[in-house]
Amino acid sequence: MNRPGRLQAAVAEALLELTQTLWEMQYSQHRNAQPLTARDFVTLSALREASLHVGDIGKRLRVLPAQMSRIVDRLESGFDEPLISCRIDEEDRRRIKVTLTPAGHRMLDVVRRSKLIPIRKAVNELDDQACRHLLSVIEQVQDRLRGS
Repeated sequence: MNRPGRLQAAVAEALLELTQTLWEMQYSQHRNAQPLTARDFVTLSALREASLHVGDIGKRLRVLPAQMSRIVDRLESGFDEPLISCRIDEEDRRRIKVTLTPAGHRMLDVVRRSKLIPIRKAVNELDDQACRHLLSVIEQVQDRLRGS
């Protein structure tokens, strides 16, 4: 493995700038609406397939319980319609189960589409070989990030 150098630092900066650009694009498209924060988006994404306990979401986001409470409060009451619903777990009454509401599903779909459209336009300019290489590199970076 090569020792990290300037090239690796430049790639890291480019990935960070790409992420920032995507969030800025979302904010500019939804100027009058309450925008989702990155944590809101990750929380809603985690709930897309199944309900989860508040603590399990907090572990995924690597946030403290107090921070998770603020995220849950915001998603439950900080928008025109609740994006999530919370209920006491029937099997363990000490735990709170969180579920996406229909409004949460709609919001997540809108935000995902608004992020994917410009990415797809940019990627459509790449040839198949470049796309395969980029996909491979992105998967490697994701695997390393998830392992840390």
